[in-house]
Amino acid sequence: GGGARSRWHRCIIVMSDVLEAMLQLPAHLALLTPPPGVRPAATFDESAATAAFASPSALDDACSQIESVRQAGGVALVREPALALCVAHLVAYGRSRLADAISLVAAQLAACRNSESQTPAEPSAWLQQAELCALLRLELHVRGQPSDLSTVLGCPSQWLWLHWSDGGSLSTVVGRGHVIEVERLRPDPRLAQLRRFCSATEAEHIIQLARASLHPSRVVNHSAHSGEALLSDARTSYSCKVAAAADVVVMRAVQRAAYLCGMSPQHAEAVQMVHYLPGQEYRPHFDWFSSRDARFADKTREMGNRLVSFFIYLSGCDAGGHTSFPRLQHSFAPEAGCGVVWYNLDRNGLPDERTLHAGCPVERGEKWGLNIWLRERPRRVPQPRVRAALSLGQAATEAGLGKAGGQAVGVVGAALPGAPGAACPRVRVTLSMRTASPANPARC
Repeated sequence: GGGARSRWHRCIIVMSDVLEAMLQLPAHLALLTPPPGVRPAATFDESAATAAFASPSALDDACSQIESVRQAGGVALVREPALALCVAHLVAYGRSRLADAISLVAAQLAACRNSESQTPAEPSAWLQQAELCALLRLELHVRGQPSDLSTVLGCPSQWLWLHWSDGGSLSTVVGRGHVIEVERLRPDPRLAQLRRFCSATEAEHIIQLARASLHPSRVVNHSAHSGEALLSDARTSYSCKVAAAADVVVMRAVQRAAYLCGMSPQHAEAVQMVHYLPGQEYRPHFDWFSSRDARFADKTREMGNRLVSFFIYLSGCDAGGHTSFPRLQHSFAPEAGCGVVWYNLDRNGLPDERTLHAGCPVERGEKWGLNIWLRERPRRVPQPRVRAALSLGQAATEAGLGKAGGQAVGVVGAALPGAPGAACPRVRVTLSMRTASPANPARC
């Protein structure tokens, strides 16, 4: 009745007051102009921002200076070219999430400009990408986890995946609130080790997804005219395949893999989950398809050969289970959430025999892994029929090409050794037929 409506009305008023308070900057921060009758204790302009974002220590010093103003009861004036400093202080001392701090400053900037709609100013207009990377590094230091910047109103597509160098061969990649650490090990063939590729929760989800569908793994019989897959002593694990479109967690993994190589998720074939028990192994083999395979033409006609391989450890094991590259003299111990990535084809698009690798026998425990293979060419996606009344932006979003579907496309060739390999020439393979042995590896 009327009493219930009255209580609901009062609740809405209280919630509105709370939201308004949440969208207010702290009293010691002033944007663009100082409050009437207040003399700023410090002013931060473009030169101050340039100096602050020159290094992590300089940014810490600038945030400390603003904090000193707050502790003294003063006001720090932040001019528009230095708005990123305001965001940094909110993250460092206000313990705000970076996404929330950006949204707050954007809203206040719109208010300062007397925007009739009060719509927050586009963040990319006042926050440079280099500053954003520095802010993400700061948030990782303060909070241990980055924000998902896709929640920021007006978030540009280039913000959804960012990276920076940590010196030498190390890089950090941040995408949609997730951090991946990349260590480049070789430029030729391109080989890198990944840490924190997936979370423990994601790994456990994928394992549970695979349990009911596992079957004995097979290898291709190159001598058979049909090129059928057979059981073999060379590969004694269990496996199953899942299309990325069938599960959101698997899709995230594919998006991350594609981004790291500067490719789109449409380059990925169905991912493969694998499970190794004690004594099980996969003897030395190649991932690329052999021209001696009777079904080579069918396998490569649409998407080409396997350009890049990711092997992600969903679990560790108590002993054994390494991924070994005998010709490259690299070996990787299973570690949950980590993985290894390499290019199967050389820079001319030809199969690289140096990528010979093996899943060494598990000695104790069990090993779960995830294979992600990216092909030379993307899968052809049927063009959706879009209503003519939609704007181009709306049509792109509904077709999966806007923020919802297209932002996994990577642009970071530097995240792996060498340039992205999204456009290698068509492969010409002239290798002889081999059987499964350390000297004569099989192919998966």
